[in-house]
Formats: sequence, C-alpha cells, structure tokens
Amino acid sequence: MSVHPQAADTKTLHAEIKKDPYAIEGFEAIMELWLPLPFAMNSLKRSMGLKDIYPFVITAAVKEKMKFIHKIVISHSQQKNK
Repeated sequence: MSVHPQAADTKTLHAEIKKDPYAIEGFEAIMELWLPLPFAMNSLKRSMGLKDIYPFVITAAVKEKMKFIHKIVISHSQQKNK
C-alpha cells in the first residue's frame, strides 16, 4: 500500500507499507507507517465536506500502551515460531 498525499513537502508524507508488522520490533516504525493512512482518509472525507473517519489523536500515554501490547505480541509470535 502506498499513500502519496499532495503537500508542500511530500517527503514527510510519503509511506510505502510493505512490511509485516509482526516482524517489526520497534513500535515507532509501525507508528511512522500508520500515520499517513489516517491522514489520507481524513483528507478524503474533508474534501467531501464530511467529518474525519479517524478523529483520534494518539497521546503519549496511548502510544506507550500500544507499544507495550506490541512488545507482548512480538514476544508471543517469536516464542510460537521456535
């Protein structure tokens, strides 16, 4: 999947998601891959005069919880593959 939204600095909004999230150990990398998708979805909805489809802001506390869950999933996945 690729997202290429129009913007002044397209380098910061470019994403190519071709990775298995279960193979990515660093949660920050997953967040970097995820953020362009809700941006594109919200931009599309706004262009039609509609509300955001993904109106959530991921706070630092939420990100830490998601990072913890990702760590558990990765750990379980690695144990299962042994």
